[in-house]
Parts: sequence; structure tokens; C-alpha cells
Amino acid sequence: MWPETKTVYTALLPVKPVGNYKGFWLLVSVVEEILKQNNICYNLTRDIYPVVAQKFDCNSGTIERNIRTLLLNMDMSALERFTGVNIPENITVSQIVDILVIYFFDNFE
Repeated sequence: MWPETKTVYTALLPVKPVGNYKGFWLLVSVVEEILKQNNICYNLTRDIYPVVAQKFDCNSGTIERNIRTLLLNMDMSALERFTGVNIPENITVSQIVDILVIYFFDNFE
């Protein structure tokens, strides 16, 4: 069973950067949408971003850009402690989404 938004949001609070980044809410929504579909095989740009973009009334490029900005301001050591995964220095949006989706699939089934 996939976690509700509040659970995903609450679980990710330890890695949330100081400040109010829209990218944090977008990341939570992207992870939530993937978990709703209950399928690890997904295409971010084709399957997930359009649904999240409609929810936030923005375009798909905005989602990617905001999450990238979030990654620049996120404490990666906190993310490593949270997921138990070694985070690469120049992590991409796809990589962070994959890491979080696998973490939630493993911990909330």
C-alpha cells in the first residue's frame, strides 16, 4: 500500500532544506504519483510530470527545474542517512526520484 501525501511529506521532512521551495512539494507529488501507480517502471516526462503539472497548474519543464533547484539546496548527507544510499555528487532529478521511490516501495509495503 502506497503512503498518503502527508506520510511522504512527513517522511521527507528530515531532508527538506530550510526555506520554502516549490520543488519540495513537486518532489513529494512526483513520488506520490509513482507510488499511486504502483509500478516501478515509469517514464517521468511522459507518465508522471503531466499529471503533477496539471495538479500544480504549471508545465512539465517547471517541475524538473524546481526539483533541480531543490537539489542544489538540499543536505545530501541527510538524504544519505534517510535512504541509506550513497548519493552521487552530481545527482540528477531522475536519480533522486528513483532513490526515493525505491525507499518508499521497500518501507511501506
